Amino acid sequence: MHTHGNSDGPAMDQAIFNLGLPMETISVYLLACGLADVGKPVTTKNLTELWNGTADSLDQGLRELEQRNIIARVLSDGNDRSAYKVKEVHHWKRF
Repeated sequence: MHTHGNSDGPAMDQAIFNLGLPMETISVYLLACGLADVGKPVTTKNLTELWNGTADSLDQGLRELEQRNIIARVLSDGNDRSAYKVKEVHHWKRF
């Protein structure tokens, strides 16, 4: 069995589909989980390379995921490039 060394891996949680989030926001979450699962940093740069929507829709999705504590910003260079950690489902805000 191969693992990527991320013991607290953010395997995608099906609960994301039960929060009533916009499809774009769910897509950002799925991309973030996919990056983390293969051991790549979840950064705005890496997300942008995979994102096929507008930059604004990516930013909106990231903001909404942050507000719900589904992802957390762990680093920012001040130039709109940030790194994120995908949080476990028990940390999520369900409002």
